[in-house]
Amino acid sequence: MSAAALLADLRAAGFALHPDGDRLIVSPAPKLTPAQREAIREHKPGLLACLWAETLKEHFEERAAILEFDGGIPREEAEAAARASTGLLARNLGLPWAALRLALNDPALPDSPDPVDRPPYGLPAWCLTPDRKPVLQGAFYVHKRSL
Repeated sequence: MSAAALLADLRAAGFALHPDGDRLIVSPAPKLTPAQREAIREHKPGLLACLWAETLKEHFEERAAILEFDGGIPREEAEAAARASTGLLARNLGLPWAALRLALNDPALPDSPDPVDRPPYGLPAWCLTPDRKPVLQGAFYVHKRSL
């Protein structure tokens, strides 16, 4: 059984699973059978990767949508910036490469439980200012003051 199939089975049985760093929180834990506990132990790295992938995928989709719809950035550019932002988030949180690979469906990324140790897509090109205006990262403007 794969980690994804086990996760689906556990959810169907009424369990909630949440990642907490490299810990896996299952509730209600007292209702786990010995076989379920053993399966969770066996598939823990894969379960964590699946759960963190869900978080990273949500982050990617949200960033891409904000940049595209609020910022008016073309979809392709918005997705590239969102991919870079998601890679940076995975690195900053010390999440496994496997989670980032699953989240972004990118077979070029390592399928490893080791933590992301570099921003795989560079830095995001676009961001939004607090008033929702798109701005290129690293770009700045000098405003002349009237004297």
